[in-house]
Amino acid sequence: MGRRRRNIRRVRNTFRSHNQRTKENRIITNHHKTHDAMNIKIKSITLRNFKGLRDVSFDFDGRNATIIGDNGTGKTTIFDALTWVLFGKDSHNSTDIDIKTIDATGEPMHRAEHFVEVALDVDGSTQTLRRTYREIWSKPRGSSDLRFVGHESAFAVNGVEVGTKAAYDKIISEWINDDVFRMLTDPMYFNTRVDWKGRRAALLALVGDNIDRTEIQARFADLLAEMNGEPLADFKARLAAEKRKNKKELDTFAPKIEAYQNTMPPTEDYTALEQEIVQRESVAANEIAAYQRQIDALDTQIADASKIDEETQAAHDRRLKKVLDIKKSLSDHIDARLTAARRYNSDRDAAIMDAQAKADSILREIEKTETTANSKRDTLEACVKKQANIKSALDSMRAKYEAEKKAAFEYVDATTCYACGQPLPAATIEEARRAARESFEKHQREILDKLIADANLEKDTYSKLTKLVSTTEQEIAMLDQRLSQLRAEHHAATLAITTAKDVLAIDLETEEEQAKLSPEYRKLTDELTRAQTALEASATTKITAATLTTRRRDISAQIDMVRQNLATATADLRRRLANKERTAEIQRLIDETKAAEKKIAERIAELERLEFAAAAYTKADIEAVEAAINSRFDLVRWRMYEQTIEGADVETCVATIDGVPFNSLNSAGQVLAGLDIIRTFCRYYGATAPVFIDNAESISQTDFALDSQVIRLQVVEGAALELKTA
Repeated sequence: MGRRRRNIRRVRNTFRSHNQRTKENRIITNHHKTHDAMNIKIKSITLRNFKGLRDVSFDFDGRNATIIGDNGTGKTTIFDALTWVLFGKDSHNSTDIDIKTIDATGEPMHRAEHFVEVALDVDGSTQTLRRTYREIWSKPRGSSDLRFVGHESAFAVNGVEVGTKAAYDKIISEWINDDVFRMLTDPMYFNTRVDWKGRRAALLALVGDNIDRTEIQARFADLLAEMNGEPLADFKARLAAEKRKNKKELDTFAPKIEAYQNTMPPTEDYTALEQEIVQRESVAANEIAAYQRQIDALDTQIADASKIDEETQAAHDRRLKKVLDIKKSLSDHIDARLTAARRYNSDRDAAIMDAQAKADSILREIEKTETTANSKRDTLEACVKKQANIKSALDSMRAKYEAEKKAAFEYVDATTCYACGQPLPAATIEEARRAARESFEKHQREILDKLIADANLEKDTYSKLTKLVSTTEQEIAMLDQRLSQLRAEHHAATLAITTAKDVLAIDLETEEEQAKLSPEYRKLTDELTRAQTALEASATTKITAATLTTRRRDISAQIDMVRQNLATATADLRRRLANKERTAEIQRLIDETKAAEKKIAERIAELERLEFAAAAYTKADIEAVEAAINSRFDLVRWRMYEQTIEGADVETCVATIDGVPFNSLNSAGQVLAGLDIIRTFCRYYGATAPVFIDNAESISQTDFALDSQVIRLQVVEGAALELKTA
């Protein structure tokens, strides 16, 4: 009794923790068993006005029985009545049950009592339960007519009224829990009402901790050390969450790098820019110094000057202006040539950068495509290798099958009694031989059946791999075609870089020297020489102090003009030079981003390695559990793990018979599978309850090797509802 109680509570807790989503999944609720009696049989049942049955009584006397009748005569109603009197639900676990009997007019019978009374044998003790459902009629104040105001339920145990439903339910719960009862009574319940996670949890509870995991733990010692005691589910969830987070972060790096690259200023020769600024500043300084010397001379002349003829001074000023204009023309000529040269060099550099960027982009796509193609080739190689292993395994199974099939029965008769030494009777010898032969043949059949089932599974896997190989080969062919196209494009882009670089840049110093050798420049130089000679000749003429002051102001304005021209000419150069620090900062950000990207990619690879190891560990553990679980069943074999077409291993829980999944079995096969499941859980709980087999006419077998009371619901065309006991 103590062991039985522990088993029940262990499975109860397992189901409760794994199946909180639906009622069907709550195989065991938060029910605390206070009475160990779990062997329940029906002695008798009476239905009054229940779902169309006016007055029906059946006496089972705890024996196996068959309820026969045509379709619609009420066979399943007997099962509904039992679950309703116990739990207030029909046999499909629904509380929305219309129990009222309908009269000839199609209306429910009013003012009639609807009840079910059942006598149960509970561990040898008779317990009588009665649940009544009736209408409430009341006469309102001031009225002489009764009015229907609702329904009420009444409950009785062993003839004693129980005041409330809660009190009645508490008494029932002392014997058995609702969901446990359904699992032990309905062969279809476990495989159709409980989802695969709930079934899986219940089966794992069957074997508990009685599994040797020493070899698995040694094989996955590194993984277990990484887990450091963390539950596998939590560990896998943490890996998946971290990988999702890292992949999401990894996706941000390429846009960041591209954004940085888009903000990168054009490539410049910053040394040349600095030299040009210095050169322009030097020329301006020389011009300012020359003007300043003139101002200094004028200051001396102004201090000592007497009255000077204004007309003479005007002529001098005109000569001075001409000299300055010619100098400006010379400077403009040089600036125009240098500006054109710089524009040419800038266009050349831009062409090189564009060609290089295109080549780099194509190269990155080549690397990405090669990585994808190599991954596909690895997948293809793994599939082909696995197919070869499957072929080898099938050959081995075929050889084992033939060897086992050809194995002959060998037996040496024991002709004397091992205790007294007297000769054994011939009948005893023959009986021993017959028993040995039957044992040999049964064992041989089991081995052959298992080999066939295993071979079918391997063939199914081989077929899936063949499809995957075909798909992968097509993908590799497309990737190789794309690689050829990309390599051709990269070659063309590389040639474009070479072509762009073959165009020579213009040397600014050489260009300036060439400009000075041009006819136009020489003509201006000659004009400047003549103008300066004329200016020097007029400089000796005495001019007035006022004229000298005006000249001084004009020269000072020329200095301001030189400074303004210098600022204008160098503004763009200084703006472009400012990009030097900006370029360095952006490049630093790009390098840091690439380093972070590499670190995240390496972490993702490590997480995927751990995920693969965790999946392999899970599969190895489940295979051990699956073997332990299957050893508990006589007929059913459980598939706890299956492989997707992509090769991934996923958890499942599918009942099979001879390799055929439950959902693909015929009705009889599904019922036999359900009975084997009931038989196993009855052994585990140390408990039994009446088993109802619907559509029993489809099952030729009548002996199900169950300790439970078996009630077959059999359709007999034209027959009235009738009970036949064994």
